[in-house]
Amino acid sequence: MILNKLIDGYYAFKDIKTRIFTDFKELFTYANNSFNRLAYQSNGLVGVYRDLIIDRNNIVKKMYNIKEDFNSLDSILRNESQRFTRNSYNNLSKKTLNKIIDITNRYKNSSLERVQEVINEETGSKIDSIESLLRDVMVKKTIDPEYATLKPMYYDSRIAPKDMRNEMVKLYTRSEMSLKEASLYLEKKYGMHISSSTLSKYSRKTMESKGLKFSNRRETREYYLK
Repeated sequence: MILNKLIDGYYAFKDIKTRIFTDFKELFTYANNSFNRLAYQSNGLVGVYRDLIIDRNNIVKKMYNIKEDFNSLDSILRNESQRFTRNSYNNLSKKTLNKIIDITNRYKNSSLERVQEVINEETGSKIDSIESLLRDVMVKKTIDPEYATLKPMYYDSRIAPKDMRNEMVKLYTRSEMSLKEASLYLEKKYGMHISSSTLSKYSRKTMESKGLKFSNRRETREYYLK
């Protein structure tokens, strides 16, 4: 699932970038303090030398940390590049992608492992992860007009991202949109078609799991918006 992977990769990259920035900042501080002591400290060379030894050790340690962080960053970028190439929808024709979507819609009640087997058998394509591929396609459908013409991918809780599922409940309970408008909005945003009835059913089921049971959407919205 490229979107989640990219998000994970982004936060990993951001974390490493922050560590590298911090290490360089501390490295500068050590060097700056050393020069300040050399220029202004007057209480003996022994004290200055001792402090310089400490700073030297800290600088060596920071340089090692920076090297390790850059190695980690390189590994993240390399792994993401390989994973994207392996599962890329760019290697598949739109005709094949439509067939994959058809099969997935048809086998909604089967395991993803079974869906993947059927897809590999019927399309002759070797798909490493059908879940990742379909989530990649969902993203592509929302940003690329060429892929927006692919067949609708009907709502599948196994594939729908967590953000979409959370927003479904939020729209049902708090939005002024009609269910039809909310459904169209979700499809445009996430690239997965969801009917009004499915949106309602999923939202009510989610609320019931939390001990909240309402007769209709009006009661639900009155409860959440009061």
